[in-house]
Amino acid sequence: MDVLIEPVNNRFNPFFEDPILDEEEEEEEEEEEMMMMMMMTMVTMMMMMMLLLLIQRQRQQRHDNNNNNDNVMIRKRRRPHHEFGDYVEHMRLFQRRRVAGNKHTGFMFLNKVDYHTGTILAKNFRRLIGFSNHAFTELVRNARESRVNNGNGELVPRFIDETHSLKGRPIPISLEDKIICAIVYLKVGCSFKHLEATMMISASIQAIFFWKFTEWIATVKFGEMVRIPQNQAELDLLMAKYANLGFPGACGSMDATHFRANKIPANRRHQATKAQATYPTYVANFVFDPNGLVLSMSPVYYGATNDIILADAQDYVKELGTNPLFASAQYAMKDLDGNEIRETGAYFLCDGGYRQSRFFQFPCKEARLFDSAIGFFSRCLESVRKDAEDGFAHLKSEFGFLDKGINISNPTQVQNAIKTCVYFHNLALRENGFNTRGDQDDDYIQKVPTLADYRKDMFDERRIQRSREGLQPGQPLILHYPPAGNNITDQMRIEDHFERRARIAQHILRLEIDGELLWLRERGALFNVAHD
Repeated sequence: MDVLIEPVNNRFNPFFEDPILDEEEEEEEEEEEMMMMMMMTMVTMMMMMMLLLLIQRQRQQRHDNNNNNDNVMIRKRRRPHHEFGDYVEHMRLFQRRRVAGNKHTGFMFLNKVDYHTGTILAKNFRRLIGFSNHAFTELVRNARESRVNNGNGELVPRFIDETHSLKGRPIPISLEDKIICAIVYLKVGCSFKHLEATMMISASIQAIFFWKFTEWIATVKFGEMVRIPQNQAELDLLMAKYANLGFPGACGSMDATHFRANKIPANRRHQATKAQATYPTYVANFVFDPNGLVLSMSPVYYGATNDIILADAQDYVKELGTNPLFASAQYAMKDLDGNEIRETGAYFLCDGGYRQSRFFQFPCKEARLFDSAIGFFSRCLESVRKDAEDGFAHLKSEFGFLDKGINISNPTQVQNAIKTCVYFHNLALRENGFNTRGDQDDDYIQKVPTLADYRKDMFDERRIQRSREGLQPGQPLILHYPPAGNNITDQMRIEDHFERRARIAQHILRLEIDGELLWLRERGALFNVAHD
């Protein structure tokens, strides 16, 4: 018997899924998502359009303002540059602006304090800078007053100081701070980056100001402190110091010195390295007085340059042959018999690296160990000429920039920096009064004679007889030289050199025999070097 089974109604079966209903629901959801995306896109486009319209309106407004007032200058705010981004993290706004340039250091406070002689504050300032606060204040005042042509025929301030500030920009660093930083850079001889932590001035600002400052010193201020005798009184005072030391007519001690160079261009390295040297250098020729004061300085050359070329390029050497103040200078000497000699023309004390000329007197190496006139002359000249060597020692010990190696590749900037060091060296000497040593008679002590019992030899007698030919007893020997020029042959130049050297040798030996040869007292015995 067949059983009829009715189909089961799956509509109420919870485990039954209708494929038709599922497809309809998915389509509805997709349509809703499409509508939402379209609405969001439309809202975003409307917001962008409104933002563009606002930006365009602001630009148009700034443009209209500029057209209405041409004198108004709108500048962007200067943003500080740092190693790890534009702004230092975790700093507030006022802290960021201080990093950018608004700084107040201890020097700004110290520059407003009165410096009294002998106080700790004054001594520390001199120890840091090398001269007193009064001289530093005068230097800052001159820097503020200095003007330079801007190219349009207008004179504008040479340096930017704290008085030149623009709205919306950090306050400029004070001029006193930047000048102190430049001097400390020369004193210490370190890098600009090294001074950032102590001076609180970025290396880029230090470098930019340093080049401008040294250029100003080298081109404008240098002649105020480094100068040759300008009149007869100054020349007589200088020559009197050398006359007491046994060298009448001398007007300076000449020598050249080398400064180690760490950044010589590769194509100039062969010109900067001497044959016996292992590193490149710069070289310059100097003339010192007996107190270590620099009277003249040649241009700076690469280290392999000969001393004769350096001397020929020096203005002081040219003045000796062309300026009547030096070429016609007269002074008295005497030979071993005490006969008077009136010599004409100034000369330098130097070493054997210079040209044989009456303008250059240097020792004779072959005779310096013998007790003769030329031998004693050579030993005394080497002792007196030590003021040039001492001057170089003071310069390089005072300025680490010259001693540790020059990290500058531009020769013009090197020359300006070296001239700046020489300027401050002379400024310190003049301010302390060290350049006046030897002006008074009690600044000298008598040298202990070593050849008081010297007896003339046949060469001395022959030279005296030849120089006294045609002269009456007691009549002085008066010497004149032709003007320096191209008509002087090498033979005449060399003969003049040896003849003058022989006369000076007899004169200094005669002073030794008579006990009239003097030495300068030490600086510490004449000056209170510990004062401020």
